[in-house]
Amino acid sequence: ASELSLKCIPGIELSVTEEGKLLHLLGFQIDVTNTHFLEALRVQTETRKQFFVEYIPLLNEKLLAKNLAILDQNLYQQKDETYFCGPGLVRFMKESGVISDTEQGFSLVSGMPKFSFPCSVKTGIELIHKAGGLAVFSHPLAPRISLKNFSEDRAVWRNLIATYKKDGLDGVELSHTGHSDEENSLLAEWAKELDLGVTFGSDWHGTVEQTGESIKNYLPYYTSEFN
Repeated sequence: ASELSLKCIPGIELSVTEEGKLLHLLGFQIDVTNTHFLEALRVQTETRKQFFVEYIPLLNEKLLAKNLAILDQNLYQQKDETYFCGPGLVRFMKESGVISDTEQGFSLVSGMPKFSFPCSVKTGIELIHKAGGLAVFSHPLAPRISLKNFSEDRAVWRNLIATYKKDGLDGVELSHTGHSDEENSLLAEWAKELDLGVTFGSDWHGTVEQTGESIKNYLPYYTSEFN
């Protein structure tokens, strides 16, 4: 960033578990050398790794039942941290020659026990704050990994965001590709009511149909009063 005369905002997308459900927090302007924060991330990573490594024998039972080759648990354990998640496990299966395509792999791991990160929303917010950062609720109303996993009731969504505000939440993300225009408007309304900051496309994944398009095309509030 320095070489390109760009401003760098250190950040992270932090996975947290609330009532057994996965949510994401965004941390901005964090101190990437904060030892307390780094230790918490190490525990998150190691706990997830252990969970997925210990799942290999169960997956091998599935593979044997389908007359497929089994996976080498020791080899999997030596992989980098990107392998210790659902997609990473499928990638390992494909690299090992156990499956021929990704769809087959996801079919095999469907129904596997869900991993629960040891960090709650409140703890995640505290960790981000201790690292000097701002905690923002990522894609609150997206189809996956959002408040929709708790309820379809909008009042429940608002109450949960209000609870996280009491826990120290600094803001919510607007204009995510997983949000409809109506949902963006709803979040903007709640952000005002609850005195929360807003971020725009800050967990941007783009869209399949519009790859390469400017992010500003998807930010209806970019030039609004929030600017």
